[in-house]
Formats: sequence, structure tokens, C-alpha cells
Amino acid sequence: MAKAIPRPHRIRCGRGLLFELFPQYIVTLFGNESALYDRYAHLCFRIFLGGILLCCVQKASSIFLQSVGKSVKATLLSVSRDVLFLVPLMVWFALQFGIVGMLWAAPCADVLSFILTILLVALEYRSMRKRQSRQGDVSQSASDSADGTCQAGV
Repeated sequence: MAKAIPRPHRIRCGRGLLFELFPQYIVTLFGNESALYDRYAHLCFRIFLGGILLCCVQKASSIFLQSVGKSVKATLLSVSRDVLFLVPLMVWFALQFGIVGMLWAAPCADVLSFILTILLVALEYRSMRKRQSRQGDVSQSASDSADGTCQAGV
């Protein structure tokens, strides 16, 4: 299993778990201002980083799409969370729900970008399978022709 997930993604997931499981210890690294500060910092960790693990899938999929020559899809995935979803959701949620609404924009953006990732990768996978089957059909008919087994006009 450890070999299946690239090391940078394992590190990212591990950091996400640390922020999710031990926010109080991480908050104290940056100061201990007041009870209100601590409460808000914990809230930020719990809500804002709630869907961050989904970003690992998005980043890996973006790299995959880029490696198979689908740079437009890869770029769309790269900017989808922060630009396409997070900024508009932050503005809208802030107007609707205040400062806590802004925090909820991040997990919502993570989920939306994850859904977009699944759709784009599934479409690309389907396209790759169709190309592979077409190439298999062409090579099969070419080998039939070379063998003389294809009898046209019979």
C-alpha cells in the first residue's frame, strides 16, 4: 500500500491528519493569546481543513492528466479548488453566514473539486479504453490481412 501512494501525497495526508487530530498542540506553536483565540483557531483547523485530504486525490489526478498529455484538464484541476470554487464560495458564504461561513467554504470547495476530479479522470479513463480497443481492432485486422485470413468478397 505504501508503494501505491507517492511519498509527497502520504506526507500531505499525514499533515492533514495531524491538523485534524491534534489542533490544540499546533495552535500553541503560534501563540496562546486568549480563550477566544484558541477557540477560533481550533474551529479553523476543524472546519477549514476538513476536506483537505481530498486535495491529495486532486493533485495526483492533475499530475496524471498532465502526464498523459491532457494539459487543459490538468490545469482546470489545478485551479479548480482555489480559484474556481474557494474564492467565490468564500465571498458568498461570508455574505450569507459571516466569518464561520467563510471557513465552511474550504471543505465545500474541496468536495466540489473532488467531484470534478472524479469526472475528468473517469472521462479520460473511458477515452483511453476506447483508444486502446480501437488500436486493438486495427492491429487485429492488420494481422488478419497479413495472415491471409481476411477473405473479402466471399
